[in-house]
Amino acid sequence: MNSMIQRRLALCGAALALIIVDSFWFYEEMIAPNATITHVGLDFFELILPKAKRAARLRAGKWDVSPLLDPEKSPFGFVSLEPEGTYGQAILSIRALKAQHVCNVLIRDAGKEEGKLYFSDRAEDALRIPSLSLCGISFGHGGFSGKLSSDGPIHIG
Repeated sequence: MNSMIQRRLALCGAALALIIVDSFWFYEEMIAPNATITHVGLDFFELILPKAKRAARLRAGKWDVSPLLDPEKSPFGFVSLEPEGTYGQAILSIRALKAQHVCNVLIRDAGKEEGKLYFSDRAEDALRIPSLSLCGISFGHGGFSGKLSSDGPIHIG
């Protein structure tokens, strides 16, 4: 009977230690004065692009190609979160784009298939992709009005 009580106490102690460590990490990463938040605005503006169009990918902190959709004609960044496709990869990509002052972004992975549409006189599979506004003023009529605030510390009041 004593060994059973000792095991339960040991398990409770281990669980308590894990909770304390996890709480400390959460405080340091999410609440402490040095933690930062990234502001992103969802815009109602959408672009339809060929599904085969290549999107930039962030790998080891560098873009494999320019993230700009078309530097001469379009102020939009066009990126993909592949191969990871995680929330963490999205945050890294968004912060890298903001650092380059790319304010309007299309994330290929958020696109919805539109079927076949004509691009440059030939039918191709298409994606309808909503835009995000990372800085500046949004292109569409929805999302938000004014300017997004800069990334900064999270303060709990």
